[in-house]
Amino acid sequence: MNNEPTLNKSLTDWTRLDAMEDENIDFSDCPEITPEMLQSATVRPGIKLNTDNKSVTVKIEPDIANLFPDSAAVNEGLRLLIRLIHNTSSI
Repeated sequence: MNNEPTLNKSLTDWTRLDAMEDENIDFSDCPEITPEMLQSATVRPGIKLNTDNKSVTVKIEPDIANLFPDSAAVNEGLRLLIRLIHNTSSI
């Protein structure tokens, strides 16, 4: 059996992308997500959330940490991101 992926190889230059700084990424063709858009978002089944509340330590940079008052806010933000990614990837 072959372990090669059955899909075509990615044409993305991952090395170049990994080396790119966030401020150099052009988001001009991506609309900003507004609170109104999030209110009308649809949560689709299939993402199983971990409910055993294991404690995990993650180091984040100060500018990111300043956006979240506590771990509940971090978890809420990460869950929202997961839902957005899942909804976008299924389009």
